Amino acid sequence: MKTITMFTVDGCPYCAKARKAIAELSAENPAYTSVPIEEISETQHPELADPYDYQATPAMFIGYDKLFEAHVGQSYEDIRDHVKSALDTALA
Repeated sequence: MKTITMFTVDGCPYCAKARKAIAELSAENPAYTSVPIEEISETQHPELADPYDYQATPAMFIGYDKLFEAHVGQSYEDIRDHVKSALDTALA
């Protein structure tokens, strides 16, 4: 199992949607609760985000491989699908 690193920004509505998706998906599939997710606030720790290649948050990585990066206007359902894919990748 791999650790997901998720970069967020304080007050970001898409980050809130990703957190909601993680909670819902974990309730539906208890295996997802075992996936370690290291959430890093870009606002509080910008130096930790510097080595990663992304423009928007939330951004999810395994190592330096980007699994998901939100885009303006993205629906909750789309975000949820990408979060599920990231969780599945971490479990594989």
